[in-house]
Amino acid sequence: HLQMDVTASYELGGSAFNTWVEGGAGVLGLPVQFFDWEYAAGPVVGLGLDAGAFSFVGRLLWAPDALLSSERADVSVVAASLTAGIRFR
Repeated sequence: HLQMDVTASYELGGSAFNTWVEGGAGVLGLPVQFFDWEYAAGPVVGLGLDAGAFSFVGRLLWAPDALLSSERADVSVVAASLTAGIRFR
């Protein structure tokens, strides 16, 4: 899936590890077939951790059935992602 989020974050602080929480809104595209996509939108929550040069972020998007482009069923969609990164300075 492809996902784009707009979030605001609040740093919880820490000495060796910097942690934060975030919330906002997101949209995602779910491929059904090649060039055939369904779309969803909804609120996003996340947690993050900076540990030196390493960064880890987990996000969860919930899209209620009213914000789905699919007509196949009255269901909601939950998408989870985990991102790991490294910074070079």
